[in-house]
Amino acid sequence: WGHTYPEQGYPGPAIGFLQEGLRWWDYWLKNLDTGIMEEDMYRVWMQDYVKPSATLEHVPGRWINEPIWPSPNVETKILYLDQAGLKTNRGEPTIIQHSSPQSLGVTGGRWCPYGMGGSSPDLAIDQREDDGRSICFDGPILADPLPILGAPTIDLRFAINQSQGFIAVRLMDVAPDGTSKRVSYGLINLTHREDHEHIEVVVPGEWTDVKITLNDLAHRFSAGHRIRVAISTAYWPMVWPSPATVNLSIATDNSAINLPVRRTDSDDVLDFSIPEMAPMGKFRSIEPPFNSLTVSRDLAEGVWNQKLVEDH
Repeated sequence: WGHTYPEQGYPGPAIGFLQEGLRWWDYWLKNLDTGIMEEDMYRVWMQDYVKPSATLEHVPGRWINEPIWPSPNVETKILYLDQAGLKTNRGEPTIIQHSSPQSLGVTGGRWCPYGMGGSSPDLAIDQREDDGRSICFDGPILADPLPILGAPTIDLRFAINQSQGFIAVRLMDVAPDGTSKRVSYGLINLTHREDHEHIEVVVPGEWTDVKITLNDLAHRFSAGHRIRVAISTAYWPMVWPSPATVNLSIATDNSAINLPVRRTDSDDVLDFSIPEMAPMGKFRSIEPPFNSLTVSRDLAEGVWNQKLVEDH
């Protein structure tokens, strides 16, 4: 969902959130046995693949339950970064170098989508354009579905040529036709690599180990799809540019992504009630809402422009 209430959730499906709230307060305030305390602690929408679009009305998938969180039903699958892609075993030591153009990020959508449905182009689109400006590591074609539940992490051994910089990591679901869908991403300011309290500049050229945590996700990779990891040194406008151009080196023998894989892929769901809302008060609409996000490129000047219009 975007930044909105669950009973109004976009992309759908929305849920009967008010009914859930009533069950909760009936139990705690009225001592009514609503059954809510006997349910599993964690319920989440496990997304299936849908073609990426800046606007989506509905995301396919299903509700799944876990009795506790962290769940013993989730195990870590390690995929090692290799010059040939993502591997289940460590490959030959290789140094890969990269520097991203500042235009990388134009396909990334907004940091906080507002859940306006089809009226607001907030979501990440096909990532192939940004993938082409990144270091990409592709896994083999999946023979079976792979459900991911939790926060992936990536271990990197890196060196950069500056005392400041950042690394952006994106996790993609690549369809058989090549369409690249972003399912999670993570960012790290390298001067905050230890913590946010103690700022520590990077020693240029010095090899350093870092762990980057990506956003939590519940996504089911389909059989026939590929997993892709893309790494970059720019992600505008999600992140303010580094003070100077960063040249990144990655040592693949000490770099891997850790995926939280859900062991079972069964339909163990308890569905929610249908969404209910109180009638809206009377109002007069002066003009319909309008939202747009336009990206343009001046080939003569080498300048990219993003224009965001919000009128609602």
